Amino acid sequence: MKLAWALLLFFCGQSHATTYIDNGTIGVNYAYSLKTEDSLIIKYALSKLDANHPSRVHISTVNGSVDYPIFVILRQGRDVVNWDMPYWSSSGQKYNFVARTVCPYMTDSLFVIVTSPNVPPVDVNVRVTLQKSYLLTAKTAVNTSATPSQPRYFRFEFPANTTVVFVEAKSPNDTCAMLFLFKSCSVHDLIEHAFSDESYRQTITKKGGMMVHRKYYPKGHFYVGFVVFANDDNCLDDGTHTPINATPISVPVRIKNISLTIHDISDVETIASVVEDIGFIYAVIFGLVIILALYHFGMKLVKHCRKRNLRQIPGMVPVLPPVLQPLLPDINADGGDQDNNSDAGEEDRDEQHSNESINNARHEMIIKFTRGEQIMVSDLCWHDMKQLKEATQLFAWILIAVMIYNGLPVIYMMLVYQLNIHKTGDMDWCYYNFYCAHPWMFFSDFNHIVSNVGYGILGVTFNGIVYWEERKSRESNLDTGIPSQYGLYYAMGWSLFAEGVSSACYHICPNHFNFQIDTCFMFVICVVCLLALYQKRHPSITLHPKKAFILLAILCSIGWVGELLDEYLWWRFLFSFLHMTATYLCAFHMYYFGQGSILSPRYSFRHLEWLKPTYRVRFILISLFVIVNFSVSVVGLAQQPDSFAFYILAILITNLGMGTLHYFISKCCHGEGCIRLLPLFLFLLSAGFGITAFYFFRLKTTEWEVNPATSRTYNQPCNVLGFFDSHDVWHTLSSFALFFYFLVLLNIDKHLQDVPRDQIQVLL
Repeated sequence: MKLAWALLLFFCGQSHATTYIDNGTIGVNYAYSLKTEDSLIIKYALSKLDANHPSRVHISTVNGSVDYPIFVILRQGRDVVNWDMPYWSSSGQKYNFVARTVCPYMTDSLFVIVTSPNVPPVDVNVRVTLQKSYLLTAKTAVNTSATPSQPRYFRFEFPANTTVVFVEAKSPNDTCAMLFLFKSCSVHDLIEHAFSDESYRQTITKKGGMMVHRKYYPKGHFYVGFVVFANDDNCLDDGTHTPINATPISVPVRIKNISLTIHDISDVETIASVVEDIGFIYAVIFGLVIILALYHFGMKLVKHCRKRNLRQIPGMVPVLPPVLQPLLPDINADGGDQDNNSDAGEEDRDEQHSNESINNARHEMIIKFTRGEQIMVSDLCWHDMKQLKEATQLFAWILIAVMIYNGLPVIYMMLVYQLNIHKTGDMDWCYYNFYCAHPWMFFSDFNHIVSNVGYGILGVTFNGIVYWEERKSRESNLDTGIPSQYGLYYAMGWSLFAEGVSSACYHICPNHFNFQIDTCFMFVICVVCLLALYQKRHPSITLHPKKAFILLAILCSIGWVGELLDEYLWWRFLFSFLHMTATYLCAFHMYYFGQGSILSPRYSFRHLEWLKPTYRVRFILISLFVIVNFSVSVVGLAQQPDSFAFYILAILITNLGMGTLHYFISKCCHGEGCIRLLPLFLFLLSAGFGITAFYFFRLKTTEWEVNPATSRTYNQPCNVLGFFDSHDVWHTLSSFALFFYFLVLLNIDKHLQDVPRDQIQVLL
């Protein structure tokens, strides 16, 4: 400011001619030809100015080019601003016209001063108008326009009972611009002010918006500004750079038409909305508890009536379920069904004998395979329940450790991103749905964080149900029913809880860099569910927890590398090759019941096993599994999905769906009867919630794979309680879908709990 006044005094003191207009008229164009060191001073009296309609100064030069820039100085009250003509944009464009809105400080007259150091005359036009739409009111749309050299700004006063408003900006054209909020009015260069740390700003094309809390503006008002960029480089975010064109621009060529509306959303209560969301979750859980209680009461009543009817029939003796006698007496050498008089020392001495028993059991299963006999669950249950339980408990413990070690740095990183927004004011860091991003404390998008509470509540609830089932199973016969390896179910509950935590962390600041956080736990959920489904009929050959988490680490690594190399075709072909190799190995493992290394060389080639399969139905189903995965791989190569992580997730979900469908159909076809009422009811609930959740998931409100300005074109207003959007609904509904699916896996084979294992067939 001092430099501007020094230049003014210098030119005025050295000037040969000064044109002074004492009583400038609003709306009148003053044309003047400035010669060497001439000055033009126009004074607009205070009586002609209006605090509600500030002055807007328009300066333009007629000459296409000048040797030296002319200087423009505006002074009103305590503020002074200056710029050069022609005006150079930050992108190198040269403009012969500029317009600025002067802050309405009603303490002094407005002075417009133009000076020129050029030898040839420069034709200058000066015009001052009043900006009619300066003070914004709620629910009233204001239509305006701006250009790179003619920015706009407006003022909004909070009404008495208004605490939160939503600033919405819409434009019919996709010209790149910036929407920003600032606290104090200033006639300083708005383009520089827009990039100040004192303002909250975001790039926009067709849509933009911000939630504004009154507490952040103690004076009770704020200003909304628009700056149009000279090119679209800031909104493309693809590394392109528009070549600089120094040809003077004399007429506006990049006009941004904008419709600005302020919405009062003070009636939306954050705490009330959160309580209602949690209340809905607990209401569904409470309803499920009542249904389960009625179901178990009804089943007990039916059993009691059946026993009573049997007693009333003369000569009829109730038939008790048979007790399984072990196929090999020495399989449970660690003490599972040993004589009660055996002591711990004997168990230690029998450790070697237990290994021999396992080998004998495997040999027995191989003999049955070669004869084409039906493989039973008892044939694949080589270990005692203690050994199986200890192995599967590692799933839950490893998952808890992974959740802690992965969660702490993720939470720290996301909080740094969030604090960086408040520090710099740059809201392009995070891909929010700004039309429905309710801030709370220092979180800019609290509703998308708290909507993940369903994952946590339902994950803990499911683990409580598993604990209750585990306590009940301790009193049951260990030689009947499907071996219950509850460690996998605990891992499912903790993975659901971890998905909620990781998704909440992601929504603190969603962007390109942290998308893998919640996707990794989606991988965990799919893999653990697949293992739980497979474990039901293959208790001793299920993937060990250490190997399972190594597989998950490889999947997450492939997903991370895929996001970096997704655009390269060679990577797509390499992944497809890895996918089909893994598919073949899994099919090989499933068909030979995990004993392919022994059976394949000895029997497959000699008896042409793959040409004349011993188990034709099993071979057809596994072949279908290979065909479907091959089809998914081909589709992935042809369409090249935008998100590589989602592509991997789609492969896992497809295989989980095939496995579940195969399991249900096989139960009906192998004489176990169709799905019982409770699992069928839970499955329908899971499918209903899942399909509805997927519908809301498809209603995109953001798109992290594009630039921030384009992502904002997907933004949608809150449609539930005025606080949650469609993605929040997806969070809640998908958590219920997973919860009910977990219950399906837990209850699908409950009716077999009294059936000996040598009478339960292996399905998968």
